[in-house]
Amino acid sequence: MKNLFFLSLFFVSLTFAEAQPLDTFSKHRLSLAYFGETFSHPGISAKHGFLLKDWKKEKLKKNGISKTRKFELLLDNKLAWYRHPRNHSGLLFSSGITFSRLSHSGFFWNIGLFAGGLNKRLNEDTYEVTDNNEVIKAKGVGTLNLAYGLNTSLGKHLAFKKKLTPFSWFLGTNIFFSKPFNTSYLTHNALEAGLIYKIKKQ
Repeated sequence: MKNLFFLSLFFVSLTFAEAQPLDTFSKHRLSLAYFGETFSHPGISAKHGFLLKDWKKEKLKKNGISKTRKFELLLDNKLAWYRHPRNHSGLLFSSGITFSRLSHSGFFWNIGLFAGGLNKRLNEDTYEVTDNNEVIKAKGVGTLNLAYGLNTSLGKHLAFKKKLTPFSWFLGTNIFFSKPFNTSYLTHNALEAGLIYKIKKQ
């Protein structure tokens, strides 16, 4: 039931994000990144982000200069794939909420929570015994697990001062759990490094 709930949340959030009007340059954004599970198991991730809310705060420094910080709240939907050699391949699909803080120089810091599913498929040949006591190669051996966790990232908006430049770079990490794993859960760490592209207003 939990897996069904988070799968439903994922697809509902996709529908919600696409149904919103594209009012500004930064409502929708896409990202593509290297996704290294336990840092060294190679993979790739793609994400769609939708800006739910943004706001600014001004702080007056002792020298009388005003400093402005911008904050954003984003709805994210991500698809990531990785390969653990001689073990398994994983396909992670998730939805989450991300809080972003941007400095006046364009650097940003993100933190978010997400939940979804992790489909694991064995890489090595696996065999099974039939009812006729024949040993045959098994197909599609794997599991579908509930996955949930948090992510953080640092980066810089190249478009902060030049609005016609829609790219940003980022470096981040994901810590998430998949269950069931035996009688408990399994902890995953994943490194991400890639680019973000803000979709222009149509």
